[in-house]
Amino acid sequence: QLKLASPLLFGAGIVVLWTINSLIRTQTPPYISYLKPESVLKDLTFFEYLPGQLSRYYRETLVWYWGVFKWLGVILPLNLIRLIKVIMVLSGLGLLLSLIQKKPLLKKSTTLLLIIISVIFIGLLTWYDYDTTRKSGFGHGIQARYFFPTIGAHLILLYTGLLTLIPQKHRAKFSKILTLSMITLHTFSLWVLANAYYSTQSLS
Repeated sequence: QLKLASPLLFGAGIVVLWTINSLIRTQTPPYISYLKPESVLKDLTFFEYLPGQLSRYYRETLVWYWGVFKWLGVILPLNLIRLIKVIMVLSGLGLLLSLIQKKPLLKKSTTLLLIIISVIFIGLLTWYDYDTTRKSGFGHGIQARYFFPTIGAHLILLYTGLLTLIPQKHRAKFSKILTLSMITLHTFSLWVLANAYYSTQSLS
């Protein structure tokens, strides 16, 4: 996998190093687009912007990622979102464990590749939002749909991390439970979506 992805990783590495160097020297990404003179945030540095955006990732983007409807007006129940966050933390711990195991569920090179691709993509989205914030003077936030190109990598990592925490003899059964849980979540999300636009009382 790494041989096939080496050109991508090499090019991404150059972009990341070039960007980090520019941030250290000027606190501005080298490919920042033009600014409107009237923007009240035209002097905002990346390191001033970043703490607030990291908070928004947790409070806003993560919630939208799992389901937001009616033009940001309807989300999944907060208790369900909290449960999903706990599951994500457990999956993250499982991924860390998989990286130190002698025989991980997924090849370490594949796991690292998926993590690197996801991190680079999130970084590019963050810089895009920073650019937009400086130009317009207002942060529009990062929509969940922006992550669509990497959703496959995210689900593989989530699935791998959770299964790593499960004993070998129970993994097949847990895999089926996890699949049914995702189907149930999708079905419930459709119900929330339908209820946001139509009366579903006759269906209940």
